[in-house]
This record gives sequence, C-alpha cells and structure tokens, in this order.
Amino acid sequence: MKKPLLLPCIALVGGAAAAVLRLFQNATGFEEETGLPISGNLPGTALVILLVLLAVILTLLVRRLPENKAPSFPADFTARDSRLLFLPMAGLFLMGLSGVLDLIAGLGLTETLLQGVVSAADPSGMTSVVAISSSDGYSPQAHLILGVLDLVSAAGLFFAVRACGIKQRHNRLRFNGTWLLAPVLAMAVRLVLAYRVDSVNPALEAYYVELLALVFLNLAFYRFSSFSFGSGQTRRFALYTCCAVVLCMAAFCDSCSISARFLEIGGGLCVLGFLLLHLTAAPTSEPSGDSGEEIE
Repeated sequence: MKKPLLLPCIALVGGAAAAVLRLFQNATGFEEETGLPISGNLPGTALVILLVLLAVILTLLVRRLPENKAPSFPADFTARDSRLLFLPMAGLFLMGLSGVLDLIAGLGLTETLLQGVVSAADPSGMTSVVAISSSDGYSPQAHLILGVLDLVSAAGLFFAVRACGIKQRHNRLRFNGTWLLAPVLAMAVRLVLAYRVDSVNPALEAYYVELLALVFLNLAFYRFSSFSFGSGQTRRFALYTCCAVVLCMAAFCDSCSISARFLEIGGGLCVLGFLLLHLTAAPTSEPSGDSGEEIE
C-alpha cells in the first residue's frame, strides 16, 4: 500500500469498526424505559478500547510523516490527479445540503415538505409524517444560524477545492484564507448548541461520540485553515483529520436528524480529501511577492 494512503485507510477501516460497535451499543447498551446506560455493556466497552487503540496507532504513524517547513495552501495541496478532488467536493456538497435542511427546519417547512413527499410516495395516506420525522432539540433560530454558517462554509470550501485543482496558473494565484475560517466557526457554533442540548442527558455514553466528532472536526478545519496563513503543521492536521473521520463515522449512528448526519459525513469527507491532496501533492515553488490573481 502506498504510504499516503495508509493513514486514510486506517481511519476508514477503524471508523467502520467503530460504527458497527456503536450500532450494537445503541441497540443493547441502554435501558428502554429510562435510557440510562447498562453497566458492563460489551459493545460500549469495546468501542472505548477501539477508540483508544486507534488514537495510539494514528499518533505513532503521524509522527513518521515528514514535517515540511511552512507548508502553505494551495501550494502544497495541488492535485496530482483530478479524481482526488471528488472527496472534498462530495463533502462540501453534503455540508451545503445540511445547511439547506437546517434553513428549512428553521423556517418551519420540514413537516410540509415531508407531507408532500409522503403523499407522493403513498397516496393512500397510511404513512405518518411523525413516524419518519425527528427533532434534534434546536430552536428555529438555531437552525437558521446553523444553516447560514453551513452554506457559507460550503462556499468557502468550494473556492478551496477550485484552488487545488488549478495547475497551469498555480504560481499566479493567491487564495483568500478567510474562507477557510467559515467551517471552523460553523463547527464551533454547532458544538456549543449540541452540548447545550445533550448536556441535560445524564447518560454521557449516549452523546460523547457526537461531541468528540464535532471537537475533532473543528480542530481539523482549524489546522487546515492555518496552512493558508503560513503556519500549517502536517502532523497535527493529519492526526486531527483521521480522528475526526473515525468519530464522524461512529457518530453517524447517533445523529437524530438528517442534517446532522450530512454535516458529519460531509465534514469528514472534506478534511479527508484535503489530507489526501496534501500527502500526494507534487513539490511546488512558493509564489513570490504579492502579484497574482486572488481566488475569492
């Protein structure tokens, strides 16, 4: 296996294993009446052990990565193969879709749209909208804020992907790094709101995976944004990204809304895609001076 693919593959395989264990824990690890965790649940214990082992393995592997001096964006993220742009493009699309769903929820149109879909799929009216809809505990105002932030984040990441795909004009381009701060802000706001909703639950086992996923997504996007300001660190970015991917795959089993699932998977795909671009990027010369075209 090629060295640049080792870390992402371990993260994906570990994330798949964590997701399976989380599914079993959700099915067998909580009391039906109270929702409290069952002591000594095997899948829950195995999940914690797996996450610790993956953290140790990823930390050891990341230490073997070369730490180039002052890697920058997009100079050190230029795609060798245009197919590598698929992952971040798919991720930002899912993040944008999450933003649209949050805006719909904030405007109170979710049940109306669901009713239309159900009516088209089941003219007899036997399917209940309540049975397929879910609530994540956010207020309409919170949904509107999250929707706007997710859409701005998707737009900023689109410009980032566009910059990575430019080859011939690469040395004449300067990227506006402010765009990369949008997903950092979006993840921070969502983390605060998620903690406010989840913290009333006395069972930490029920929501710790989701909170950790948001924490590491925030750290990964933060470290990614630092490349555009001349302070990027490859090892930290790789570690936070791989941990975020593992946790996002496990948290997918917990999310109570479609928009949250789209955001977690989309964010994980984005940072994983940019990590692959960075690890496989061809050596390039830094643009000199301030001349050039700015991407925004």
